[in-house]
Amino acid sequence: MTLPALLFSAACALASEPTNGSGEDNTTKAANTYCLNIADKAADARIAWQMKRLNELQAKVETRISELEQRQSEVKSWIDRQQALLESAEKGLVEIYSTMDPDAAADQLAALDIRIAASVLHQLKPREAGAILDVMRTDRAAELVRMLASASAAPLAGSTQ
Repeated sequence: MTLPALLFSAACALASEPTNGSGEDNTTKAANTYCLNIADKAADARIAWQMKRLNELQAKVETRISELEQRQSEVKSWIDRQQALLESAEKGLVEIYSTMDPDAAADQLAALDIRIAASVLHQLKPREAGAILDVMRTDRAAELVRMLASASAAPLAGSTQ
C-alpha cells in the first residue's frame, strides 16, 4: 500500500471514532474534511498504481508468450527434421528390402516392429511384397496383411462417394 493511501486510511479511521468533548469535534471535522478532500486523490493514486502493476504483468505475459512461441517453432523445426530423416531412412530401407532375397527379407521383417514392417511392405512393389509374404511365417504374414488391409480401408471408410 502506498504512503498516501495509508495516511488516508489512518485519517479516516480516526475520524470515525466517537468523540467525548467539543475540542475533539473540531479535530473530527478537520479529519472528515481532510478525508473528503483527499479521497479522489487517493483513489486516483491507487488506480494509477494498479494500472502500473497491470502493465508490468502484461509485459511479463507478452514476453513469456514470445518465448513460448519461439520454443514452439524450434520444436516444430526439430520434428520436421526428424520426420524428413525418418522418411529418407525408410526409403533407403525399402530399397534394401527390395533387393534382398525373399527368405532373408522375410526373416528380417518378422523381427521388426509390425508397423515398420507393414510400412516397408506397403512401399514395395506388389510382386516383391508377395514373394516376401510367401516365405514368411503364416501368423506374422497374416498379421501384416491385416494391418495393410486396415490401413488401406481407413481412407476408404472416410470417403462418402
